[in-house]
Amino acid sequence: MLWNCTPNDEVISSDPGIEISFSVDTVKFDTILTEVQSITRRVRIFNPSDNAILIDRIGLATNDSPFLLTINGEQDAGFNEVPLLGKDSLLVLIEATIDQRNESNPYIVKDSIVIDYNTRSKDIKLIAWGQDANFLGETIIEESTTWTRGKPYVITSIVLVDSLVNLTIEPGTQVLFEPLAGLFVLGTLTALGTAEEPILFSNTRFDDEFADAPGQWDGIYILEGSSNNQIKHAIVKNGSRGIRVGSPDMDTEFDIIIEHTIIQNMSVAGIEAFTSDVLARNTLIHNCGSYLVGNFAGGNYLYEHCTFTNFPSSLFREDPSVQFSDNVLLDNDQLLIEPLSVKVENSIIWGSEREEIILSDEGGQVLFFNLTNNILRSTNPAFDVNSNVLSQVPNYPGFVAELGRDYQLDSLANARDSGLPSDIATDLLENERDSIPDIGAYEWVPNQP
Repeated sequence: MLWNCTPNDEVISSDPGIEISFSVDTVKFDTILTEVQSITRRVRIFNPSDNAILIDRIGLATNDSPFLLTINGEQDAGFNEVPLLGKDSLLVLIEATIDQRNESNPYIVKDSIVIDYNTRSKDIKLIAWGQDANFLGETIIEESTTWTRGKPYVITSIVLVDSLVNLTIEPGTQVLFEPLAGLFVLGTLTALGTAEEPILFSNTRFDDEFADAPGQWDGIYILEGSSNNQIKHAIVKNGSRGIRVGSPDMDTEFDIIIEHTIIQNMSVAGIEAFTSDVLARNTLIHNCGSYLVGNFAGGNYLYEHCTFTNFPSSLFREDPSVQFSDNVLLDNDQLLIEPLSVKVENSIIWGSEREEIILSDEGGQVLFFNLTNNILRSTNPAFDVNSNVLSQVPNYPGFVAELGRDYQLDSLANARDSGLPSDIATDLLENERDSIPDIGAYEWVPNQP
């Protein structure tokens, strides 16, 4: 007799009074690049009744929908006769792949999941924003080219700017990278944004969980022989290496000039350079795994009015955030040694470790090392010269909201009115610097806290 008794939660009821409910009534996707599958969203359907129900159909409301459902491991646009036990729930997974519409601006895409049961019908709204894009797989750019605002440029593999070729990127342009993808420059990169329309180098996912996640693409590589590169008013984020320079030559002309730029959330480095010539001013670098700035095997480096900080950091690290060296250990355990020239002025080098800056002169080739009028997280007496301030006091520079990664200066900041006069007339945001400028990438202005 027991074997012939069916538990109440398995007895199917056709009562139209049963009110199923949902974990959410609207499923929203952040902007999805066309032809790229979205992340998976999920929704649960709850049956509060003691008895089971038989859902006649769970499916998408429209034909040729960009959305797709997965239920019980099966993927389709719709499912028939799906049982739902009493006091139980059903998990529905939703994905989206949006077709190109040849539009520059994002556009909204809508549909619904319709649930028919016991002569009733309910629905869950689906909303996504599609974004058309220019897709580039493995590509060699063999003639000078300009990328413009509008549809993003999506790099899915390796794009190489050939020698003697200039890639110009206009203000407001978005350059997005798939995992492991990167931009390699043998010729020249000219990426000049504006304060109002910065250029974006970032990952292809726009969902909240990917917004500040390092390591989602490779990096921008300035290769040997490349010259006259410029990056201004740009945001470089969520990759492995923001800008990697390996362009040894016999002169001290800067291989790349970086200005008014933010580099953040890099799993390895913000600026990594080997035997190269780099100028950065009004540049903020933060939250990098190995180092914010690593300049190795000599070279010529100038940093003015920069803010380099690794607090807070979402990545585990032990080494100083800023490293300069006249040598680098090669794979064959040999030291590559080249002359090193470094100047850092009116800048902030900060982080959570006691020592956030290190100079290695094991190669005996350091020709010039000048740190002047900086705020440094360090206890090294060798840096306690040239008006540098060494401190271990939390948030000594005076950031507006260090934990919120707002590295502008507050009204009482120690970095305020502490800089040396220079010919750098504006800060990272193009605010004018006064006759006694602030230290770091930002100049305090009266409407700030």
